[in-house]
Parts: sequence; C-alpha cells; structure tokens
Amino acid sequence: MSKRWLNHYLVTSGTWADGQSDLVDTFMSIEFTPPTDVVFHETAHSGHVLLTRSGETSSSHGHGGGGKSTVHTGPTTIVIADTQIYLNIVSGDGSARYLSAPLGVSVELSNVKTIELHIVFYVGPPAWKKSEYKAVVNAHLVFDSSPGGAKSQTKAAEKPAARSRKEQRRGGRPRS
Repeated sequence: MSKRWLNHYLVTSGTWADGQSDLVDTFMSIEFTPPTDVVFHETAHSGHVLLTRSGETSSSHGHGGGGKSTVHTGPTTIVIADTQIYLNIVSGDGSARYLSAPLGVSVELSNVKTIELHIVFYVGPPAWKKSEYKAVVNAHLVFDSSPGGAKSQTKAAEKPAARSRKEQRRGGRPRS
C-alpha cells in the first residue's frame, strides 16, 4: 500500500452570540467505493483560534447621564491552541467509529466507506454574551487503503508481476 493523506485547512472568522450554537465542527471527507480496508498511521494538527469578547452593555444606575457603559468581566481575548481533531469512520454497514488526534499507533479497520477529518472548537465561553472569533487550523491524516485489504496488498508487493498495469496505475485509490 502507498501512503496517502487527507488534509483539512481551515481559515475562518465570525461572530457568536448567546443563544447560538457555541461549537464549530467542520470536516473534509473521502469516500471509498466499494468499501475498503484502511490503515490509519498518523493524525496531527497545528494552528489556533482567537476569541475576543465583544462589548456587553448594561444601564448605568443613577450615576449621571443614564447612558450605557461597556462591561467586561474576565479576559477579553482567549487563545485556543489545542483544537479538537478527530476522525469519524463510517463502515459499509453505516456504523461509525471515532478516533481522536493525535494518533499514536497505527490502526487497521476493514470495510471503511467514508473517512471524515473533523476540526472542532468552542466560540462561546461560559458567561460571555457575544464574541468574535478567528481560526487558522490545519489537520491531516496519513493512511493506506486498498480494495483487497492490507494482507492481500502485502502479497501483491511480494509478487509484483501478479498485479495488472491497471492496478499499478490506480494504486488502490478510489475512483473519483
């Protein structure tokens, strides 16, 4: 099997307000037709998310002018240096398994239909009413896949003449 990778590079920004979902979950995926055996070798990520508290106002209490003033409690900017990265692995029968990053050992699964590489982070800290967020995160997965499975692919590598030219060109990759 030849190693391949799935990469998810996310650059995004936005505004979160109390009452909205406080979680951003985005992913890239690859689908195998037909389902195949996959060896997961490595998952990793880099990057960060900046959360900045937006102004929260409250009425003044008889201290002149009756206007509004900006109120902040706690930090005004938070850096999230460790976003959640995980794999959602869907089998040919529709069942799902999950692997968190970083992956420390290789894992082999059979009958894999879809791999989703997720980046997840919070944008609404507790007690905040509104925030602005900016995220720059990169995640990757290094894996092998083959329609015949890892064992049959090993046998093919021992006897390269047994593989057809079409199989060699395709390299076990799914057709797009």
